[in-house]
Amino acid sequence: MCLFTLKNLKPRLRGKKNVLILFLVLFASASIIAQETELSFQTGHVAAINKIVFSPDGNFLASADNQHKICIWDMTCLAQMTSFFYSDLDETDLISLLAFSPDNKKLIAGTTSGRLLVWDIGKSEKISGLSTGMVITNIIFISETTALMLSSSLMSFNLIDNSIKEIYKGEVADIYFNLQNGESEFCTLKGQLGKISLQTGLAILQPESEMNDLKKLLSKKYSGISRMKFGSNALVASGSFNLRFFNLPDKKKIFSASMPYMDERITDLVFLPKDNYFLVSNTDGKIYVYDYRKNKLVKTLKDHISEVNSIAVHPVKNIFATGSSDRSIILWDANTFLPIKRFYARASSIETLELNEPDQLLVFGNELGYTKMIKLNEKYPEIKSVKNHRQKVTDIVFTNGGKDLITSSNDNHLSKLASETLNIEEHGKFKSNFGFGYLLSNIIEKLHLYVEPYMFIDSISLSPEQDYIVADGYQVFKRAKKIRPPADQTGTKHKSKKIRTYIRNYEFCYSTSDLKKVKISQPQKAKNRSELKIDSIIMGVEVYNRKNGHISRITGADFDKTNNRLITSSKDATIKIWDLNSKKLVITIIPVDKNKRIFITADNYYFAPKNSLDAIGFKQGINFYPLEQFDLKYNRPDIVLEKLKNPDTLLIKMYRNAYEKRLKKSG
Repeated sequence: MCLFTLKNLKPRLRGKKNVLILFLVLFASASIIAQETELSFQTGHVAAINKIVFSPDGNFLASADNQHKICIWDMTCLAQMTSFFYSDLDETDLISLLAFSPDNKKLIAGTTSGRLLVWDIGKSEKISGLSTGMVITNIIFISETTALMLSSSLMSFNLIDNSIKEIYKGEVADIYFNLQNGESEFCTLKGQLGKISLQTGLAILQPESEMNDLKKLLSKKYSGISRMKFGSNALVASGSFNLRFFNLPDKKKIFSASMPYMDERITDLVFLPKDNYFLVSNTDGKIYVYDYRKNKLVKTLKDHISEVNSIAVHPVKNIFATGSSDRSIILWDANTFLPIKRFYARASSIETLELNEPDQLLVFGNELGYTKMIKLNEKYPEIKSVKNHRQKVTDIVFTNGGKDLITSSNDNHLSKLASETLNIEEHGKFKSNFGFGYLLSNIIEKLHLYVEPYMFIDSISLSPEQDYIVADGYQVFKRAKKIRPPADQTGTKHKSKKIRTYIRNYEFCYSTSDLKKVKISQPQKAKNRSELKIDSIIMGVEVYNRKNGHISRITGADFDKTNNRLITSSKDATIKIWDLNSKKLVITIIPVDKNKRIFITADNYYFAPKNSLDAIGFKQGINFYPLEQFDLKYNRPDIVLEKLKNPDTLLIKMYRNAYEKRLKKSG
């Protein structure tokens, strides 16, 4: 809920009416501050978005990416309200469904391995979890506590006791819930239609005589059907790249359609009720709009730059949302089919970090190939950045007494930068490659298009004398190998082919002065005293914790001996500084956009330049509030700089005096 802000409210203190308004404003503000407040960061997703869904009243939108991060967006303020992380999942296990409870207070997430987790959105904590052992494709609530689950069979799920009951033994493709008569219509992948009565909880199938035509078409002629969607007196069945539209009253096919590219596939299918349109998303990055009454495609939307994986239709307004592998969500006006708002990723996964302790210079690299630097003891700590690689930065080392640094990347290159300015001094290739495939990759790179990495540099290490570095990497080969047929298959004439993957490891040495390759028979690696073993507990600090720890995989950890603190980075796009005496969080650094940053203490006090303030909001319960509502209380550069152990005590005092003046002025 997006409320008024004190900054924009300027009542005139004349008359009883204005006094009453002022009293209500102050009372509302006091009640807001009395509740538990959480900071909300507008960072978006750090990976491809694979699922989105609106809440039953349309006030919220939930989205999930393939790094198991779930974001909840406030549709009134059009801002990110909060985020969760579905922990303890394998990398191959993806979030396949999201559903809000009817009161918007709970969020249910399911995975491709059949796990279910329930969150309390207001408290931002996990309530319960269970494993069903089945791939659940959708959840539809039919009451405050009961939902229908689509899987290899149709089941009911009780939100109170987490009990599951089978209603229909068969794979259900889609369900349409009728609010007027309290019944749910469903369709199986074989074309069987049926209804579920809420009074009895039983599934009632339509007689076979009424289903012959539709069932025959779906079960025999179109055996490649993978999903279906109900519309107004219509049903659409889709395969990987084709669509069939059916008229439900007479069970006859209306028309067929195919996607323009056979090597692309359909990812989602939804119904837009106001205009009786069907929306189809595709891996080609487009959304196709079909009018089944006119039997044709009426619109193609092309604003995404990568696969569109999910579509959600607003339950009240004539709008819809699309989620894509480009990490953005677009909110569309269904009347004009023009974008209303784009929620995009404002932070990127941090892949490595390195601290130059004497100068308190913290350098880190992200997944987009940027090397970024921030000086922790500066008066106004700002981020400098340079894009010196085409793939993610994998490692960083300081050389020449901290004056220079060398970075490695999966783009098959090493880069030497000046530490203070991040100016690129040298840029060298890790390993030379030859062949048509390598030449083609270079041409595609010159066109500024994405190319899959062909060389992976794991790490770089500095020699004891700092005159050379040792770089370790590997290359992946895929080759087809002919396999002889088994002895019992005497009639087989041709050998079958099997693709096998080979990994070849490399280790090369390079001069730190010019990044030229040097031959060293027995290279030595200096021990990095600040680099630590990455684990869930580092130096006694629980870096993963629900309250204020990292929520994704740790990518780097350094020991700041001077200030006795631990610095960690993560794929959740944050850097955290921990006090080793108390084992508690001191500061969280969130780099946003290109050169923006936010410093936040464990008590929610923040320090950010004006160009970063639009990335901050506040959450209380299931309500979202803009920055101005709490800026007076939590905008405290003096506290942040003190926590950072900034040596400029005069500057800290000036910030504290400025805060006290603002506080006094506000009354």
